[in-house]
Amino acid sequence: MVARTARALLILTVALMMVGTATAAPITTPILKLPAIPVFDRITSTAFSSLLAMAEVEGQVYGAGKGQLVALDSSGKITRTIGIPIEKPAGISSFTAGKVIIGDSGNSAVFSIDLKTGQAAKLLDLKATSYGSLRAGDVLKSGTLMSVAYDGKYVLVAISAGYSSSIFSIDPASNKAVAQTWAPGDSPTAMNFYGGNLYVLDAASKQIRMYDAALKLNVKPIDIQAEDPRGIIIKDNEVRVLSPKENSIVVMKPDLLSMKEVQLRPVWKMREALIGPILAMPRDYALLICGDVAESGYDEFWNDTVWLYKSLLGAGYTEDRIYVLYGDGNDYSSANPAYRHTAAVTDFPATIAWVDKVINGMKNGDASIGVSKLQSNDTLFVWVFDHGGGGAAAYFCLTDGGYADTAFGTNLNPLPYAKRAIFMQQCRSGGFIDNMMNDRTFISTACLATENAHRADTENELYNGTYYHHGEYNYYLITAISGKTPAGAAINVDYNSDGKLMAKEIHSYITSKESGPETPQQWDGYGIGNGFDVR
Repeated sequence: MVARTARALLILTVALMMVGTATAAPITTPILKLPAIPVFDRITSTAFSSLLAMAEVEGQVYGAGKGQLVALDSSGKITRTIGIPIEKPAGISSFTAGKVIIGDSGNSAVFSIDLKTGQAAKLLDLKATSYGSLRAGDVLKSGTLMSVAYDGKYVLVAISAGYSSSIFSIDPASNKAVAQTWAPGDSPTAMNFYGGNLYVLDAASKQIRMYDAALKLNVKPIDIQAEDPRGIIIKDNEVRVLSPKENSIVVMKPDLLSMKEVQLRPVWKMREALIGPILAMPRDYALLICGDVAESGYDEFWNDTVWLYKSLLGAGYTEDRIYVLYGDGNDYSSANPAYRHTAAVTDFPATIAWVDKVINGMKNGDASIGVSKLQSNDTLFVWVFDHGGGGAAAYFCLTDGGYADTAFGTNLNPLPYAKRAIFMQQCRSGGFIDNMMNDRTFISTACLATENAHRADTENELYNGTYYHHGEYNYYLITAISGKTPAGAAINVDYNSDGKLMAKEIHSYITSKESGPETPQQWDGYGIGNGFDVR
């Protein structure tokens, strides 16, 4: 095994301070008046058990449950009930004077409610919302509405759609989406504006994440201590979280200012090129691309990258022939030793320019970045993971934008390899198949061109009280290559017992284990899947 050699290291200051002025100032009102509390406290009431959302509006705390909006006093007692035409409330927010907006998850709509009269009016029909050229705009029609917010001008909606889960900013006057960003997880159950920033609660990870006025994510989370959280109120550095499961409003005093840290982060490392002899022994290469980072709310972006990297090493690949493009070019410092490696894993940032540069290096050789020229008898393993969108015209996301299926095929197809196997976890990954087909290729994707890919539902592990996650598709892909689960249970995917692990066997194993709302696809028009030995 040839060790990687770091030749140069650039240091870039990444400002994580998410500040700015909101498009229009959010409606702010005094928090519910309660006695002084310590750092952590609970307000308990049986009334909370039926609520699915919570917000403070004009000095009053409101909760929403099936068919009703209720006002709560300081002890959690219901003081008023307003009937609403919503069976599955998805978030509450202040709206214009005397009104709130409530999401209708069952019908993908947003209603305005007059607090004085109780009159309800449909404000937005998300299935009819215009989204123009927005990334993953079709998620508005296909995903599940989770929560709503209002910044004084635009209605924000959080949509659950696997790795395409998004937050959209919508003009209620035109019913047009004007901005979109990725949600910090696939269960964004509550949103709240405070101090010109948007705070988003992800129920699955039990974290609150902060976005600035431009919907840019601050990577530092607030961990919360509440089960199945459904609503948040933030004011004066105090966070209140609705937990219907615990019949409680959990009160915390996290240091919100600590989220505005400035950190120094290395961006990329250089490596030595090993330009091999002319058409010597065949060599195995791997190209691993993951455009997002664990800090964005999906720890699997790093978990699956490093796990796959280590599994390929175990399968016989060498460090110098595995090119890893991850996030901003940094390894993530995981608290779980299973997702650490003795040396640096990441080679380059996952940007459009760097993907192009590395692919070009594999075509022509590039000693300046340590990328070797492939030979016509080499094999190439390709893996992609991130958000994705589109359909027949699909793309996967990188840190600086989308990478189209046409561009990926145009750049990657001409490389001088004997055969290659491509595995893709991102949403709408099936849309890449028609752009990658040739007589040297096997391709496997997590889903159809019209589907979203998802986080594993049960395939995660608990370490020191924290759950570590994976993509559903990735979990079985990497388990097959490593020959064992993260817990160490042996897995044998050599179905024909020939001592080899073929790409097609891996896909068959993934398909047999798939339990998420996605349909893995493969293309093997020339039988490469039965001839590409991964291990």
